[in-house]
Amino acid sequence: MTFTPETANTAAKRKPRRRVKTYDHTRAVIYLRVSTDEQVSSGAGLAAQRTECRAFTGRQEQDVVAVITEDAVSGKIRPADRPQFAKVLTLLESGDAGTLVVRRLDRISRRLVHLRALVDEAAAAGWAIATPDGRVDTTTATGKLIVNTLGGVAEFEANVIAERTRDALAARREAG
Repeated sequence: MTFTPETANTAAKRKPRRRVKTYDHTRAVIYLRVSTDEQVSSGAGLAAQRTECRAFTGRQEQDVVAVITEDAVSGKIRPADRPQFAKVLTLLESGDAGTLVVRRLDRISRRLVHLRALVDEAAAAGWAIATPDGRVDTTTATGKLIVNTLGGVAEFEANVIAERTRDALAARREAG
């Protein structure tokens, strides 16, 4: 191509190609989260999540690079604002892990906007999110649809719980 003022303008408008990092999806990080101190002390919630996620990664023949646990942290908090989830993101962004495995999507977030942002981040970077039930695989169109649907249901569930709690507290105040 001959360099002219017209071609210089075209070249200046062209976006530089982004180098896409290649992720090894056989290397996984498992993220476990429970919301309450009661769940932490019983250990049942974390144990069930750990067992299910470990079995899944075994079936997928994935190497688990880390199991990261978040104790008594609300799913309403933005994932990146949670100290332990920040470690998950570091492993994924560095390429040390290529797949985030969670028992259910609501372990990541109960806010669709937060979940959607994370799914978009994963898609842009090239790492994946997967669940043991096999319904979620963010590398597929169907998996992305299911993420949005289940994320919306998780947010709805959190909102219903909040409404019930407000109603119960109001009734308790009225009763004296």
